[in-house]
This record gives sequence, structure tokens and C-alpha cells, in this order.
Amino acid sequence: MAQWSTRRKSKYALGVCIAIIVVIVIPAYIFLYTPPTCTDGILNQDETGVDCGGSCPRICSTSYVSPQVSWARADQIGEGLYNLGAYVQNVNLLGGVKRASYIFSVFDREGHLIGERKGVMSIPPHKNVVAFERGVNTNKSIPFKVTFAFTEDLAWEAAQPTDDTLVVVDRQFSSDETGSFLQAAIENRSLVPIKNIQVQAVLYDGNGNVTGFSQSVVDVINRQSKEYVAFTWRAYGKRDVASSEIIPIVTPQYSK
Repeated sequence: MAQWSTRRKSKYALGVCIAIIVVIVIPAYIFLYTPPTCTDGILNQDETGVDCGGSCPRICSTSYVSPQVSWARADQIGEGLYNLGAYVQNVNLLGGVKRASYIFSVFDREGHLIGERKGVMSIPPHKNVVAFERGVNTNKSIPFKVTFAFTEDLAWEAAQPTDDTLVVVDRQFSSDETGSFLQAAIENRSLVPIKNIQVQAVLYDGNGNVTGFSQSVVDVINRQSKEYVAFTWRAYGKRDVASSEIIPIVTPQYSK
């Protein structure tokens, strides 16, 4: 009799537990469950780091090389007005940054801060690009030193270059007392049109020193066609130019 009573109590307790699971636990789990994501701050899914690697678009910090800034300069375009540029080198073959926040700081010969400019740039995979800011007013102070720094941690993502079919051809440069002029054609050797092409130009003297830089935009280059792009610099001293670098940039194709 005691055994039968014990079995009955056990069955009753088991039934209560099952009812609690069905009525309370399962609905609560369904209601409260949050599926793992690439922004939850937890190492889950197939991630190789917290919210990076695996199926997440962000590349873990151990898998990329930080970009190098070769130079930061000011280029005079008017009385007290300067363009600012910084040459950023990305050696990562398949890693890019969609939005990289930065700041330029401009100092005079005595080390006084005479201007700042914040901005956002894209860093395409395996490419050198110029962070470019136009028309910074220094209130007629003369820049002596320019610094450049990223203001946030860079979020690297897997990406494929999309501008490897763009080729620079027909380059021409001229300079006189009134200013300098650079023109080149960008040829699209792919079978599809390429749109929204940012084109940057850098001028170098015979020793490899930067003597000027600028930026322009080409709306579209049709397949198997070319479009001309021109850059001009007003004369603030004649520029010593031995070579030029022209950099076409197209938003890369991010894989995830």
C-alpha cells in the first residue's frame, strides 16, 4: 500500500513538473530567447572572437594589419585656405573598413593649433587612399605641421576589390605661373558600367616628395569605355612635379 502511494505521488509530481514546463518554462523561453548575433558582445555561433570571425562580417583584430599613414600635409588653394590630405596604406588583401572616422590637426611653426577638421573615409582592401578634406580656413596662419589620426577603433570587414578593372591611361601634366593642370583618362575594361568613382591625384617631385594632391568624382564609366578626369591647382609657387599617382576608388563588395 505504501509503495502504491509513493508511486502515485511520484506520478503526480512528474505530471506537475511536465505541466510547469509546458505551461510556463517553454513559453517563457520562447518569449525571452534572443538568438545569437554578431553584435551581442558574446562569443557564440561560429565566431572566432567576440562578434568577429566565422559568419560575422567583422574581422577579428588578430587577422588584419593596421593601416599605415605615410604622410599628412596641407596644400594651399587660396588666401588662408588649404586642402588637407593623409596617405593611408592598407596591405590587407581582403579586408576593408566601411567608415573610418578621423581628425586632421594643423599647427603653425610655434606649435600652436590653428585648425582642425574631422571626417569619415572608406578604406578599400589592398589599396592606398588619401583621406581628403577641402578648404580648411587657417585665418591666414601658415601651416607648418599637419597630423592625422583615426578617432575610433576600425571595424574591419571581409571585402572584395571592385576597381581592379579600372586602368589609368593618357596622363598629361602641365604647370606655369598661373597654376598646374593634370588630366588623365580612366578606362573601364570590365563588361559592366562602373558608377560613382572617386578619383584621387598625388603629385611628386624628383625625390619622391609630395608637392600636391586633389580629388574628383566620375559619375559613371561605361563598359569597355573611358572617361577623362582633370585636376587643377592654383599657383602658390610653381610646383616641381616629376611624377603623379592617380587612384580610382569604387566602393568594395563586402562579402557579408
